[in-house]
Amino acid sequence: MHVSEKRSIAIITFLCPYPVSDGGRFGVFSFVNDMRKLFNVAVVFKVPKSEEENVTELKKLWPDVEVLPIYTKNSFKSNAVKQKESLFKKLVLPIRMLKYKKRAKKENFQTKIVHSLYPFTPEGRELLDFLDQLFRRKKFDIVQVEYSNLLNLVHIIPEGAKKVFFQHENRYSILEDYFAVNKDNGLYASYIVNTARFTEINLMNQYDRILILNRNDQARLAEYIPLKKLQLMPTSVPESLIPNCKRTACAEKLVFMGSQGHHPNMDAVQWFSVEML
Repeated sequence: MHVSEKRSIAIITFLCPYPVSDGGRFGVFSFVNDMRKLFNVAVVFKVPKSEEENVTELKKLWPDVEVLPIYTKNSFKSNAVKQKESLFKKLVLPIRMLKYKKRAKKENFQTKIVHSLYPFTPEGRELLDFLDQLFRRKKFDIVQVEYSNLLNLVHIIPEGAKKVFFQHENRYSILEDYFAVNKDNGLYASYIVNTARFTEINLMNQYDRILILNRNDQARLAEYIPLKKLQLMPTSVPESLIPNCKRTACAEKLVFMGSQGHHPNMDAVQWFSVEML
């Protein structure tokens, strides 16, 4: 019986998938964990030297995956450390933010938020040189790029490889929602949203396939991208990450896996703390 050889795929993301301590890492970990059963996988990511131990643990979990970290000198607290903050603080902070609603509308604060949601700046030489060497050394059937931060890497994917982009969230949609929540429909708002949409859509159209998480994003993107390019790919939960615990009648704690540095996550916690508690 002839057994066909697995195809090869390079997955380029902007964070180390382990530990699975926030939504971003969970999305990458879950996808690669599934794909390694079907493909020969190489996963590339930049990571601070301080997380070298996490990379070692990831290699133990995925002995069949070529884990290719690009270590940087940057040092910051991992999300696992940040999650040790008490639930009380996580809920109190968004409530306090309501008191500064007027301040949030000032130009300096708004500009900071907007710029953090506009990620289409060129990557540094370090990542590009690493990928250049990788693509010279090994041929891939598929090259997949993760997250808007790396969307513009489509220009360096080798000819002959299928180009796939995993769109975890539409940045122009986030900006639209941000300005809508702040009731800002002026010229500046339309300028930012239209610029982000133009950049994001034109880059995505350079890919052969776009993977998306939900039907809402699919409907939004279908206005600008051929439907045949859009593939729904809901995130699965690996069994190894599901704790073996008994259900309780009353929950004493709530856990939110989203990074606090991501504005939509903070907005979600803020909404929950005001509307549900």
